[in-house]
Amino acid sequence: MKMCFPSEKTLEDFVCEKLEDENYFPITKKYHQAWFRQVKIPEYGIPDIILLDGKTGMYDAQFTIVELKNTELCADHLNQLGRYMTAFRRYIGIGQADGKRFSGDVLVKGILAGPFDPKKSNLLWLYRHTRDILIFSVEVDVEDGFQSQLVNKYDWFLRGEDFAPLSDIRQACNDLISKQNRTDRKAKKSRGLE
Repeated sequence: MKMCFPSEKTLEDFVCEKLEDENYFPITKKYHQAWFRQVKIPEYGIPDIILLDGKTGMYDAQFTIVELKNTELCADHLNQLGRYMTAFRRYIGIGQADGKRFSGDVLVKGILAGPFDPKKSNLLWLYRHTRDILIFSVEVDVEDGFQSQLVNKYDWFLRGEDFAPLSDIRQACNDLISKQNRTDRKAKKSRGLE
């Protein structure tokens, strides 16, 4: 039997307990060098967790802003995470005229995690058009315990699931075109044009 965490704080407490023990982030199943909980960013809000890692590709450091939810993930949650990421990018000086606040190149990424059902969500279209953000479906299973799975931002799009509700319209259009083609052929035949 699958269920959600009873509250966002319960989910956050579970994740932070793993981070406290060994810097292990159970959602991505990765270790991080440092982490911060409930850091207030004036005028922007309070992200649940900020992860810090050293050298990542061409960057000297990487911050990952994490927003956890115990309700079905939606576009509002993605907007919230985007707001935190924007604030953090502004703080570290990305694109700022006054220069950078850190001694090296820093990357800011985001993770949104919580219960997710692609058939109920208004999130997938927006997610497809994001960069530097990952979404994870998170749940607790009575038999298997905590589970997280990366949501593929292209999978639903490639399968055409976004158009499934339009299949009746497609069929009506195809029927209309077929009927018109038959009518046109009959008209041409009766005039001796075919």
